Amino acid sequence: MYLACPNRCSTNRFELWNASVFVDSAGRYLAYKVIDAPLYRCTECGSPAVDLGAVADAMAMKTVKSTIAPWPELLK
Repeated sequence: MYLACPNRCSTNRFELWNASVFVDSAGRYLAYKVIDAPLYRCTECGSPAVDLGAVADAMAMKTVKSTIAPWPELLK
C-alpha cells in the first residue's frame, strides 16, 4: 500500500474512514471493527486517498485479460 492525496497535499497523513473504534466512558480504547475494505482520507484537505500501490496490479490484470483469447478461439 502506498497512499497519496489526489490534491498532492504534503502532510502524508491519512485517516482511516470506515473503521469503528470503541472506547469506554473514560475514553480508553476497547476494540475496533473494520467494515468492508479500508478507506482513507487526507487529513489536510479531506479528499479520499489513492492507493498508488494498487495501480501496477490493476494495470497488469488488465493486460492479462486483454491477451487471453476468447473461449471459441481456443477451440479452433
